[in-house]
Amino acid sequence: MQLDLTPAAMSVIEKVIVKIKPETSTSMKSAVVALFTADPQGKLRYSGSIGLLQIDMDRYYKSKFLRIYDLETLSLAFEVEIYYGFQESYRMIRDGLYVFDYPRGSIAFQFRNKEEGEIMRAKIFSLCPSLQEFEEVKKRNL
Repeated sequence: MQLDLTPAAMSVIEKVIVKIKPETSTSMKSAVVALFTADPQGKLRYSGSIGLLQIDMDRYYKSKFLRIYDLETLSLAFEVEIYYGFQESYRMIRDGLYVFDYPRGSIAFQFRNKEEGEIMRAKIFSLCPSLQEFEEVKKRNL
């Protein structure tokens, strides 16, 4: 599956998405992806959704999320919090295709190319909460 967009098209998409996302949310990085799901046995299925994947800092929740905004409906199609240990689950299974564990199976993102997937992976890993941050949140919530 090839997902080619010009930089100008990406800019227009990002400007449209800003209008529909939560006001408390700031995008830190974005890329166009195709969304896949996988059952517990690992069989991948295309969801039928191509969207703008954004790493969002949500000030309301005081956390970072991966959010996909569907390009057809201009609505939030998927979100997951970037939790402590997320980087241990997030992995490349072939060029440009990244998967991570999710309740009742897995989720996969197909990036436009290998390089874009690697850039996004590096950004996600840099934003994963550290053990110290995780322990501080646990203490606050007790």
